[in-house]
Amino acid sequence: MKKIHYTDSYLLKPYHPVTIHVAGAGGTGSQVITNLARMNVALQALGHPGLHVTVFDPDIITEANIGRQLFSETELGQGKATAAVTRVNRFFGTTWTAENCRYPVRKTQENRDDRTRPANIIITCTDNTRSRLELWRFLKKYREASVNNERAVYYWMDFGNAQTTGQVFIGTVRNKIRQPASRNECHHRGGELFHNRREGLRTELLTGGSTGKTGPVHQLHTGTSRL
Repeated sequence: MKKIHYTDSYLLKPYHPVTIHVAGAGGTGSQVITNLARMNVALQALGHPGLHVTVFDPDIITEANIGRQLFSETELGQGKATAAVTRVNRFFGTTWTAENCRYPVRKTQENRDDRTRPANIIITCTDNTRSRLELWRFLKKYREASVNNERAVYYWMDFGNAQTTGQVFIGTVRNKIRQPASRNECHHRGGELFHNRREGLRTELLTGGSTGKTGPVHQLHTGTSRL
């Protein structure tokens, strides 16, 4: 297969753990957080500083979440972000953080802290279009940034799913990341991988009838139909 994306070299050999913000710790987010923890172990074994993850979710765990999401009865009443991060920290010995609120956090007089800042990678696992629009308005001001540190935004990954299908969008936030000219759309259907050249892919990051101008975007669809 041809390469369709070049990872920014700074993330391959950083001087600090790569910072990641995960928005949403429900059905998709709780699985993503657990697998990020496993990736962190693998990266550190290879000599990489690993990952530092902050999870944002204002919701509380209820009985309806048990089984459908990665929570247990002993965690009922806890914040989803707190429960997910506490479990990872205890199991893997990490020092990840949880914020029982939405992301991005609105900057106010009482809220002038790290929660209003971005991370190297933003991962959204939310179930509504409005949150994605708010996040893109927040991230736009970081597109021209040239500094490389734990607050430099490189990528935005968006996870979404329906009853029988799912999709992942990966978009570059910074303008400086050199990307190939290819706009191939990558599908996976019934165990077969195929490509389809599609114009206008750049504006498909926001779903539910809304679009937004982004950097180059690549799609991976699973299941038998596209969302």
